Amino acid sequence: MPNAHLAERAKAPRVYLYLRNQIFDERLSDGKSLPREQRLAESYRISRVTVRKTLIALRDAGLIEKRARKGRQWEPSIDHAEGGTT
Repeated sequence: MPNAHLAERAKAPRVYLYLRNQIFDERLSDGKSLPREQRLAESYRISRVTVRKTLIALRDAGLIEKRARKGRQWEPSIDHAEGGTT
């Protein structure tokens, strides 16, 4: 069903922008973990693969990083919190 695939691809940029805005607005700041992939997938009704790609895009933009703490969790990056990323 190609239309479902296209609909999911259209949601990925919205999830990216939403999380990016949460970081810029400091609602997600250093030391606070992002929701787990499964939770994000359920919240936005997209696959975990799409969530993972979105998180990787945020990482590549320098906005989040993966840290070892109770498993591996995504958190806003320290560089961004200190103003290193605009």
